[in-house]
Amino acid sequence: MSAVSEVIATKRILIVEDKAAHRFLLDSEFRGAYETVLAVDGETALAHLPPGRAPEFALAIVDLGLPEREGRIPTFDEGFKILSALQELRNKFGKPLIIVMVSADVGRELQERLGAFTVVCVLEKPFSLTGLRQQVERSLGDDVA
Repeated sequence: MSAVSEVIATKRILIVEDKAAHRFLLDSEFRGAYETVLAVDGETALAHLPPGRAPEFALAIVDLGLPEREGRIPTFDEGFKILSALQELRNKFGKPLIIVMVSADVGRELQERLGAFTVVCVLEKPFSLTGLRQQVERSLGDDVA
């Protein structure tokens, strides 16, 4: 990866969210300061994460409750497939950082499953966009405004 593409990659965020309104809010919050890439479902997200290749994202924000494909019923299993792919890349290349969003109450079983992954934080919806932005900026070493 060239020095220029490495700098660009450090400012790219993958946002994985199936709900259009939430995707729009997240994209609006980070667009401009970061390059955002949006995925609406598990299939689209995994297409951005080819195994064995260094990730093009410094950070991923992932909604755990996702459908495999757009229009299908969301499940946590699909979210965990994405987390597994991200974790594999993180173990091999040291990035991306991962922020997890969950729509439902984070119960004990879900917490135990999440314990197998290296995540920056877990946010329960609804959450503060300002708080999320500050977490992203801290995680990426940017100045918090």
